[in-house]
Amino acid sequence: MSGFSTKPPYPLEDFKALYKCCIIIIIIKRELLDNVKARKLAYYGHIMRKQGNCLEKEIMQGTISGVRRRGRPRMAWIDNIKSWTGLSVEESIRMTEDRNKWRKYVHGVANPRIEDG
Repeated sequence: MSGFSTKPPYPLEDFKALYKCCIIIIIIKRELLDNVKARKLAYYGHIMRKQGNCLEKEIMQGTISGVRRRGRPRMAWIDNIKSWTGLSVEESIRMTEDRNKWRKYVHGVANPRIEDG
């Protein structure tokens, strides 16, 4: 006798329930992240459409003067926008000027369709 059992230590139904629970958690996290992405993109468009030099616009564009502390650079809003949209800063600002076009674009970026292979 080798000391190993071919019988699983727990019933198979327990593993199936745990797997199902993990899948549900992953789906909920994905929906939450998509919601956050859509809201951040919508807020970015709202701020970029403002006229003049308001404080929010300057902060988002990173044009505030000053020196940062040492250490790892923080992730900036504009970095998220560039990575999510695949557009340059100038292109995204130009696109936000047309509100309806930006809304459609945000909906497409935040709610990607999964294509069947």
